[in-house]
Amino acid sequence: TPGPWGWEIEDDIATVEALKKIEPDHYSPAFFTPIIGTSLHDWCLENDLILTEEKEALGNRSVAAGGGKIKGVDYAALAKLIVHDPMIPLRPQTLARPILDRATRWLGPILRSLSRRSAG
Repeated sequence: TPGPWGWEIEDDIATVEALKKIEPDHYSPAFFTPIIGTSLHDWCLENDLILTEEKEALGNRSVAAGGGKIKGVDYAALAKLIVHDPMIPLRPQTLARPILDRATRWLGPILRSLSRRSAG
């Protein structure tokens, strides 16, 4: 997050190094986003730091959304620092999807047949 002195990548590097040391169970990288209606947004606006006033862009702090929101920040350099969460592929919805798809293909005809019998 840029302060009155500006943005320094060294601060972000130190943050990433600290994260690696504490080994969290889950990473959730996000870029600073001055949310409309907050005093931080107003401060950024007063100091001419906001790159866009598009509500959709300012409402999304996701790294995946891309695009910078604050002037003077090297977002390409920040993108190289992103620590990707190794647990993402293990999310229950990701693991369950193939099983649910197979079950639907197998059970679908049976359930439709039973439904027709009970309706008729």
